Amino acid sequence: MVSKSIPRERKSEFLTMLEKYGSRFQGRGELIQFLKGFRITRNEAIKAKCYDCMGFYDQANDKNCRNFTCPLYPYMPYRNATDKQALE
Repeated sequence: MVSKSIPRERKSEFLTMLEKYGSRFQGRGELIQFLKGFRITRNEAIKAKCYDCMGFYDQANDKNCRNFTCPLYPYMPYRNATDKQALE
């Protein structure tokens, strides 16, 4: 269930904006499903949070997260090969 701390009008506004302007990358569909009140898996939640945190991947040519202190960083759906090797 979606948190009730977000007013329904604001959630609807955000959802409309996301559907209209959000880049089509991993995490978009998951975030939309979450905002509509559907249950999503842990992996889908990670993708949705990364999508949200990266500003909906607005800069399509720069998909690499540089927030190395984020606890979700190892699970980031978009990372370059160098970053993946550094985690091993």
